[in-house]
Amino acid sequence: DVPGVRTIVESGVTGIVVNVDDLDAMARAVAELAGDADLRQAMGSAARQRCLDQFSLAAVADRWLKVLEPMLPAGARRKSLESGTEGQR
Repeated sequence: DVPGVRTIVESGVTGIVVNVDDLDAMARAVAELAGDADLRQAMGSAARQRCLDQFSLAAVADRWLKVLEPMLPAGARRKSLESGTEGQR
């Protein structure tokens, strides 16, 4: 568990987060995953979907537009969408 990991990994859903200094917990997590193909598949699928939902170009662009749009002059959003940004969503 290091800074930023919990932004990406939801422990028990998209992976297993352990404290960086806890070697026993890491060993248990590796053993659990090694011994359970269904769990690996489920966590892998959930992690992929989370990445697509949260970190794809379209998802990040949408978040940036929400932040920046209020600062843009009138009509600028329409122009940016016409220039191709919308097609990436």
